[in-house]
Amino acid sequence: MWSQSAGYDETSHLAAGLAAVATGELRLNPQHPPLVKLAAGLAAASQGPRLPLDGAAYAAGREWEFGREVLFASGNDALALLRAGRLPVVALSTLAGLAIFLWSRARFGAAAGCLSLALWAFSPTALAHAGFVAMDAAAAAGATSTLGLWWAIQRRRTSLARELALGLVLGAALAAKFSALLLLPAMAAAQLVAGDLAPRPGGGSRAGRWRPWLVALPTAALALEAAYLFPADPLRYLHDLGALHADHPADYVYYLAGEFRRGRFPAYFPLAMALKSTFPELLAMAGGLALAALSRAAWRDDVYLWLPALVWLVAHVLFADDLGVRYVLPVYPLLFVLAGGLWPAARRLGAGAPVALVALAGIQAGTALGAHPHYLAYFNPAAGGPRAGPRWLDDSNLDWGQELVRLPAWLEAHGVGRVRLLAFGTNEPEAFGVRTEPFLPSDWREAPRPGAYVVSAHWLVHGLYMARTQGAHSDWLARYTPVDVLGGSLYLYVFPEPSGDASRDAGAARDR
Repeated sequence: MWSQSAGYDETSHLAAGLAAVATGELRLNPQHPPLVKLAAGLAAASQGPRLPLDGAAYAAGREWEFGREVLFASGNDALALLRAGRLPVVALSTLAGLAIFLWSRARFGAAAGCLSLALWAFSPTALAHAGFVAMDAAAAAGATSTLGLWWAIQRRRTSLARELALGLVLGAALAAKFSALLLLPAMAAAQLVAGDLAPRPGGGSRAGRWRPWLVALPTAALALEAAYLFPADPLRYLHDLGALHADHPADYVYYLAGEFRRGRFPAYFPLAMALKSTFPELLAMAGGLALAALSRAAWRDDVYLWLPALVWLVAHVLFADDLGVRYVLPVYPLLFVLAGGLWPAARRLGAGAPVALVALAGIQAGTALGAHPHYLAYFNPAAGGPRAGPRWLDDSNLDWGQELVRLPAWLEAHGVGRVRLLAFGTNEPEAFGVRTEPFLPSDWREAPRPGAYVVSAHWLVHGLYMARTQGAHSDWLARYTPVDVLGGSLYLYVFPEPSGDASRDAGAARDR
């Protein structure tokens, strides 16, 4: 996270948080709850940034324009603000790891807890989204902590302190991302399927089984109001919920595996998980699910893991925009905890099986080290690796503008001084030292002039769509071979000056 330029959404989220901390007013970015933005804003405020709060963008609530003013037009050090603002998100992802370890340890033992934690700590997807001022790592932390406490209350023992803690954690999860509302049906479904609404022998009445709800829900509501700075409108959360996806164009074209569509792809999120998870993750998650399916003695414990994961995944398949595997990030911790059951099962098989699990964790760590620092664009070898990303997915799965800060050094290493840049995101290239020349519409739609070009993966994907629907020559992924690719996100093309036979040189340029 230390060496990334602004991810697309960070420009809005971080600036909104800084403004809220400075004014005590939640004016910007209502389509997301405030917790992450406030935490990032508090951390970044330590840099003493200049905020154009008296400008037209803030007065009119134009969050993206205000964000670009804060980061790139007010004399602030954009990287310093981003690095400081990201630290709370790193802390929240670490909290998710702690929750994974504690839950897995309580279920399967300390060694199993370490296995589950290793899967999370070295997951490229988890590492990627721990490095942005966005809501996804916070959602994973909130969901795992909430469901882990819920499991402990239902399947182990309850107390008023635990129920109050559950309410606070649930409130924080709801204040982090609106999709945390899925926790409520997931908790109810797990409790119902496990039979935990029925009174236990010697364990009190049926009415007593409702007490965790009666304590946790009002506590969560109070925590939610506090996150919204106790607004005058007590229904502010619900009103802001109506703005969800307000910044997603209704006619946006989604992409999956070479196909474009304005509607959702039912296979989008399962396929994204299959392509962007490491092999150790996939094996461990599949193994944990298989053990849960075969287990008779512990199925009431296991249902608190796989059923909420299923609820989250199915809800996103049905209702979420197809913009990134990050939307189902909370599924990973639940399945990693379930994978902890592989450890006691392996011990029953003999000494060799636990060694295999240690090797699995080692391969997971090695995969993360090999992908460093380009975690966002990670695709596993079966998908073809990071360079194959545009064949499968788009947007925050591979290209959020995160590599722009690394571009000048990369271009210098290739002997390129100035470049024609078609970048995706909300960054200002000049702020990171990128020296550019004009990239003309004719370069993209007809034929590129001689020179060096850098095109982001997002625009390469949408260039395919333009070629298919408008007849443009923007299908650079099919027409040309890049000289190099930076982090799976930025593609460098060099087209030579024509010499000799023009047709021969044009063909050589196209081949290159």
